[in-house]
Amino acid sequence: GPEGFRLDRIELHSGGETLLHPELEEMLAVVAAYKGRLPEVHLLTNALALGEGRSRTLIDSGALDLLRVSIDGGTAASFEELRAPARWEKIHRNVSSFLDLNGESRRPIRTGVVSGVDPGRTLSTDWMEPEFQAHFARLDEVSIRDPHNWDGSESLGIDDASYRYHEEISRGKVCYFLTKD
Repeated sequence: GPEGFRLDRIELHSGGETLLHPELEEMLAVVAAYKGRLPEVHLLTNALALGEGRSRTLIDSGALDLLRVSIDGGTAASFEELRAPARWEKIHRNVSSFLDLNGESRRPIRTGVVSGVDPGRTLSTDWMEPEFQAHFARLDEVSIRDPHNWDGSESLGIDDASYRYHEEISRGKVCYFLTKD
């Protein structure tokens, strides 16, 4: 590739829910076919569509190195407020089922969580409801964060002047995380 360019991972998500892609199985099959030549492959999901069928599809595909779930709030009430119209009970059931199936697999996928919490809370699981603590304890990676805007510049205190583009082309911004290692 171009000098100085290094691709460390492929993220199978963007502005939508990857598990709802109509050609999910085909996409995973293509990734799996090139797995030996690709960097790590990650998928982030809100877990609403992570039922047993899709869980088995992901696990059996051999395409993923890491599956992360977005579980915000730390309490059922806070989760439902932040992720409306999602219901905590369904997410809890879907994630538990996925973790059980994944644990039984011969080649389990690494798992993680990205959790935005109220800025008044500590960035730990100590204060969270027991079901949240139980999920997070079963996952390989836990990232608890203060809320931030889409590109991260606002809450992370990032000066975004260096990556602003012409207003008519990009409406002023690109994602900060796309411009950094």
